[in-house]
Amino acid sequence: MTTQKISPSEDSFFNMNIGFVGAGKMGQAMIRGKFAAQKITASAPVEDRHYLDEISVCFLYSVFQNWFCSSFDDALNLQSFSDIFLFLFFFFQKVNINVTHSNLDLARTSDVIIFAIPPSISWTVVSEMKNTLNNDKLILSIMNGVAMNTIEQAAGKKLRIARAMPNMAATVRRSATAYALNERCTSEDEALVNGLLSCVGCAVRLPENLINSATGLSGCGPAYMFTVLEAMAEGGVKAGLPRDIAQQLAVNTMLGSAEMVIQTGKHPTILRESIESPGGSTVVGVHELEKAAFRSALINAVEAATNHAFKQDNIQI
Repeated sequence: MTTQKISPSEDSFFNMNIGFVGAGKMGQAMIRGKFAAQKITASAPVEDRHYLDEISVCFLYSVFQNWFCSSFDDALNLQSFSDIFLFLFFFFQKVNINVTHSNLDLARTSDVIIFAIPPSISWTVVSEMKNTLNNDKLILSIMNGVAMNTIEQAAGKKLRIARAMPNMAATVRRSATAYALNERCTSEDEALVNGLLSCVGCAVRLPENLINSATGLSGCGPAYMFTVLEAMAEGGVKAGLPRDIAQQLAVNTMLGSAEMVIQTGKHPTILRESIESPGGSTVVGVHELEKAAFRSALINAVEAATNHAFKQDNIQI
């Protein structure tokens, strides 16, 4: 296990063709997250405004340019086909996008192939692409619950595979991402994967048998935090605060607390105890959380999500 930041060489990124096969919520999160890019080849239906859920993109990765996908957010607000067409035209010109409707073509022209499709169709998609997959290409899977050996079984061959679990905070470049590499990956592959994932937050390497544990913690974690934020804000409203003010205070309280842990390096328990004055409001509030088994509920949530991810790993897709 390693948590150090690995700096990829210029050669590992420059003129590197990287293809996205599928871009649902998680794929879009990575695309939106300030990737450095020069060229994109996209495959997507344009029948309606939901084309983004079906997009597959292949782009030329370069360390010398930065690119924002905020335009994708603009696309979601478009109402008519003509609006979508104009958006596609100007956005594609902005980043030099070429359109393709074939995963096979995407695979043939890509050095790195990122699978960002639902696990339920992973076997079908990989097996259909197996003739275009070989050991010259690096596979990066962000498919939840799909083991690396499952991808090899679907392809019918040994491949260089990395598996990662980013979370939805990738959209704001604050994902906490765990990744694993199989034994065929090189040190250059690790640098490339770490560099790609670091574009959208922090990235840590783990053995594959701990990826599901990371899924239960950081992969699902934003949903836990949103639930906590919602409850805190609701408590503020109950105490008399206007709803918008309550939400603003709750959000910045969580943000500031996390930043304190990062900047001080202190354990959360030490920081919590430092603000619990004897007989004060804070310790009374924390006592109510303890009576409601708040900590146990979060621990159980991580454990349950981890167990579910392990079950997904064992399903024949």
